[in-house]
Amino acid sequence: MKTTFLLLLLIFSISVFSQNCDTITNLTPESPYYMYEFSSAWGYMGGHNGNNLAEWAEQFSGVSGTFQDILILPGRAYAGSSTSYITMRVHNGTTSPGTIVASKEVLINSLQTDQWNKISFDSPVTVNGGFFISFKLNYTQPQDTFVILSNSPKVNNTAWIKYPYMGWLSYQTFMNGQLNTSFGIAALFCDSATTANKNSQNDLLVCFPNPCSDKLNVALNLQAEKIWIVSPSGQKHEIRDLSGNLFFEINMAVYPAGVYYIVVLDKNGQIHQKKILKF
Repeated sequence: MKTTFLLLLLIFSISVFSQNCDTITNLTPESPYYMYEFSSAWGYMGGHNGNNLAEWAEQFSGVSGTFQDILILPGRAYAGSSTSYITMRVHNGTTSPGTIVASKEVLINSLQTDQWNKISFDSPVTVNGGFFISFKLNYTQPQDTFVILSNSPKVNNTAWIKYPYMGWLSYQTFMNGQLNTSFGIAALFCDSATTANKNSQNDLLVCFPNPCSDKLNVALNLQAEKIWIVSPSGQKHEIRDLSGNLFFEINMAVYPAGVYYIVVLDKNGQIHQKKILKF
């Protein structure tokens, strides 16, 4: 098995919403993104391959609520024809992917590589305690090539594969404990999932999860000079020299509970800010 590492800094170019949204992901900020290649056949784990494995899933545990939008992070998105597509699905389940509760076909040529892409299901999806987001590939001629990037998980492996005659297996089971990873897939939980699409707008500063208790992920789609956190009393603390990073983490555990603002000064002298609730 070969590993292709992507050492680039990925632009977090997504649509966010005017209401409060919480992005649920298992990825570890600032870790390299990569694609695992099969050693016995062409192609990728987590994408098209010579073994014709076609279904993969990301597990989300301890999460309840309603969402309608997800984010995916492709590393390859080559469409063999203008009608080539993948199918994104949401499954109920806490131990393995279960009943499919939402499904959406997505044209491969509509997706951008090395950045986040937003996909909206036709109606809101309600989950309770845990769920899976899967993607199913098609094998057509000429050959499509689609891969979702992977990253080191925050805690344990969350990536799954559907194997012929064996059903769904976690990567740790499939690889005999030799692989611990998560897919570039996230779910967007908003105050009102039913109105999320109507209120969407492109944003240059994304902070999640919000509210947060300890670690806050910050993603930029701009050239930044400085970044501060502004406390409820109005005190401004410069928290880091960005050094070109577009995706990084802030330790909010050192701050008391309250309402904060993440403020970014870009290279054109413009100010961008996000309201954050620390509990």
